[in-house]
Amino acid sequence: MAAKYSDTPRKKDPISHPRINTVHLQQLRPLIVQTMGESVPEVSVEWFLQHAIPRFSPRVELEDAAAHYAADLDALGKVMLRLRKSVVHGRWKWYQKDPAQMEQEEDKVFSHMKDISDEVITAGKKVMPTLDVTAQLQCQPLRIGKSESDNSNFKGDANQLLVREQSTGVGPKGRNDFYIVDSVVNYEFKKNDDVSEVNKNIEQLLGNATRIMFSDPARRFRWSVSVENTSMRLWFMSRSICFVSKPFNFVTEQKPLVHFLLATSFASKTDLGYDPTVRRKLVGQGKTKSVVYEYMVYDEEKGREVWYRTVDAVLSNYRANRPLGRAIRVWKVRELDDKGEPFGPTYVLKDYWITLDSMTEGQIQSNIFKVAGQVRPNQDFRKYFMTILHDTIVRIDGNEDTTELHLGAMVDLDSPEYSLKQVESKLPPRAHIVSTHSESTGGSGMTDADELFDSLLAQADAKKAAERKRRVYEPRKHARLVFKEVGQSLDQITDQKLLFGCLIDALYGLKVLHDARYVHRDISTGNLLLCFDDDNQPICKISDLEYARPYLQELPPGAPEHAHKTGTPAFMAVEVQAKSHLFQDKYGIEVQFLHNYFHDVEGVWWIGIWHLFYTCPVESKTDLKDLVLQVREAKVIFPDDVGGTMERREFFERPPTRFTQTLEVLLHNKEFVDIMRGALMTLHEYYRKVEQPPDNTFQHDLFTGCHDALIPFFKQARDIGVEVDHYTNIVARLQKEEEAKGTSSAAGGGSATGGSKGRGKRTGTDAELDTDKNLNKPNVIKRKK
Repeated sequence: MAAKYSDTPRKKDPISHPRINTVHLQQLRPLIVQTMGESVPEVSVEWFLQHAIPRFSPRVELEDAAAHYAADLDALGKVMLRLRKSVVHGRWKWYQKDPAQMEQEEDKVFSHMKDISDEVITAGKKVMPTLDVTAQLQCQPLRIGKSESDNSNFKGDANQLLVREQSTGVGPKGRNDFYIVDSVVNYEFKKNDDVSEVNKNIEQLLGNATRIMFSDPARRFRWSVSVENTSMRLWFMSRSICFVSKPFNFVTEQKPLVHFLLATSFASKTDLGYDPTVRRKLVGQGKTKSVVYEYMVYDEEKGREVWYRTVDAVLSNYRANRPLGRAIRVWKVRELDDKGEPFGPTYVLKDYWITLDSMTEGQIQSNIFKVAGQVRPNQDFRKYFMTILHDTIVRIDGNEDTTELHLGAMVDLDSPEYSLKQVESKLPPRAHIVSTHSESTGGSGMTDADELFDSLLAQADAKKAAERKRRVYEPRKHARLVFKEVGQSLDQITDQKLLFGCLIDALYGLKVLHDARYVHRDISTGNLLLCFDDDNQPICKISDLEYARPYLQELPPGAPEHAHKTGTPAFMAVEVQAKSHLFQDKYGIEVQFLHNYFHDVEGVWWIGIWHLFYTCPVESKTDLKDLVLQVREAKVIFPDDVGGTMERREFFERPPTRFTQTLEVLLHNKEFVDIMRGALMTLHEYYRKVEQPPDNTFQHDLFTGCHDALIPFFKQARDIGVEVDHYTNIVARLQKEEEAKGTSSAAGGGSATGGSKGRGKRTGTDAELDTDKNLNKPNVIKRKK
C-alpha cells in the first residue's frame, strides 16, 4: 500500500475574513451558526451539571472530583429547602401559568428570572456564608451591551454580569448599558416554542455568545441559556467545542436551574472562564482614555513571569470572530517593569489556540533551524525569519490551559445531536408577542459591509451541503509567543523597489524551508513582513509558521486524511485551489495531491501580481475610467474564494494569451509584463518537471532550483520599481480634482454637466470601484490605441 502523507488541516469559512469586523452582528449571526456545523452534541442535564459547570461548594480541600460534586449536591439540597416558599403547587410562584399563556409581553414575563436568581443567591449565601457572589442575573432587555470592538454593541434578553465590573470606564456608556466583557452567561427568551422561535433563539444566543468571546481577549469559555415557553437548555462554548443540554421544564423542574445559578453566581472568575494571565486596564485621562491588555508569559530561561502591555489597537483579531478555532490575536506590546510601567522597545505578542498534538510556532521554527543548519552550517539563514523571544503554553494554576482543563470529562462524540436549524412546522404558527429588542443596535448606511456580507453569505450557501456537517472537535491548548520585530505587511508598501526586494528575501527564506524539507502553506502579504535589521537595512521575514509542515511526512496508520485547503485565497496556488496537478499532460497516473514547495513560491509571484493590480505609480497620469477597469479585472483574478475561479486559473495557465492581454492593457509599466510573464513561464517549467510523471512530486530533490531561477526576475522588477499608491488613494485624489474642476466651471457661469448639482452624490464610477457586484458584469478588455 502506498504511503499517505499529512497535508492541510484547515479550511476557510465565511467569517475568516480580515474585513469581517465591518459586518454588523445582526447580519453576522447566521454566518456564525454556519461555521459551527449542522448540529452540536446534546448531553443529559445531569452530565452537563456534573461536568460542564464549576464546583461551588466551599469544601476546597476535597481534591476528588466525585467528592466535590457530592458536596455541591449537599449544598444544593440545603438551598432547595430554603426556596420552599418560592415554589407553589410544584411551580415557581411567578409562573403559575406557562409563559405562553401569560398575557404580559415577553420581556415582562421573563423578568421574573431575576427574581428566581435573587432568591437562589440569597439562599446560597445563607448555606455558604464564606463565599462571595461573583455574578448576578440582570433582566433588562433594553440595555445595550457595549464594547470598544467594532460593531459589537447589541441587546440580549438577560445576562449574568460580574458584580465587580472589570471594565468600568470603557468608552461612552449610558446609565442602563453594560459592558459585554462582564457577561458570564447570556440568555435568550421566547414565550412560544414554535420552530421559528427556537431557530431565532439559537441564532441570537450563539451570535451574542460568540461576539462576547470575540470582544474579550481574556475569555476562555462561557455558558448560555435558551428558553422557549417552559423549555430550557444550557449551552457551553469554548474554542474547541460547543454542546447543549437536553431540554427541561424550568417551571416544574426547579433543581437544575438552581444548580446552574449557584455554580455561575458563586464561582471564581477563573472558573467562570476568565484568563488570570490577561489583565484588562484603563489608561490615560479624558479623551486619551483607552483600554489596554496586559499579558503574562513565563520566561523559561530566567524562571520568572514577564508581563507585556498592549500598544495601540490590535494588529489582527478577525479570526477570533470564529467561535471554534484558533482565535488568533496579535498586538504590539511593551514589557512592564516591577512597578507596572512599560519600558524598552516595542515587540509583537501573538495569543492563539492550537490542537493538543500541534507544535507551537517556536517549536516548528526550532525544527526548521535545526535541519537547515545541517545543510547550511556556515550561513546566516535565520535573518529571513522572525526572532522569537518567548514561546509558551499558558498555564492556569500550574496546569497547561487546554479546552479540557475546565471540563470534568470530555463529551462523548457519539452522543445524540441537536440540530442548529430546526425543521419548520407546517402547522400555522401560534401568536407571539414580539420582543422590544428583536433588532440589534447600530446605525445604517454600512454599504461596503453589506456588500461584503452578501458576498460571504452567497459563498457560504454555495458550500452549504459540504460545509454544514457535524464538526470534528479537537481539544486545544492555549499558546502565546512574543516576536522581537514589529514588521509591516507587504500590502502596505508603496515603494516597488522595496516590495520586490522583500519578495526576493521571501524566496531566499523559502529556499531555507526547502532545505529543511518544510512547506509554509500560507504565503500572503500578512505573513511576509518588512522589518529592519540592526543596521537599519530593510529585510523581509517569514512569519506565521503555525501551518508549516514537513513535506512528505507520513501519516500514522489509521490517521484520517485532511481534505481542507490552507492559505489566503488571493495568494493561494491555483493547483491548491483546484486540488489537482495541472501540468501532468498525457500522464494518467493518479497520485495523492499535496501542498508542495512550488505552491509556496507561486504565492510569492501572486503577491507581485496583486501589487501591480491594486496600485498605480504616483507620477503617472491615471484616468479614472481606466482605473475602474483595472480594479474590476483585479477582483476577477483575486476572488475571495478558497476554490478559486476559472478566470484566475486561465490567467495563470495561459501566459501568452489571457495573461498578456490583461496585463498589457492594464499595467502602466509594460516592462513589468515581460518580467512577470517570464517568471511565470519559468515556474511552469518547474511544475512540468515534477509532474511529468506526477509521482515525481514525491521526490524532494526534484524541487531544487526553482527559487534561484525566479530571483533574477524579481531583481529586474526591483530595479525598475517606482513609488506607487493604493488605488483607493488614487481614486480619492482624482475625485477631488474632478470636484475642483466642477466647482471652477460652476463659478465661471455653470457647465453643461451641472457640476454644482452633482456635488456630494455618488457617481457610477464610485460604485464600480467599491462594489463587488461588478463581478457579475462581463469583463471586456479593449486594447488601447
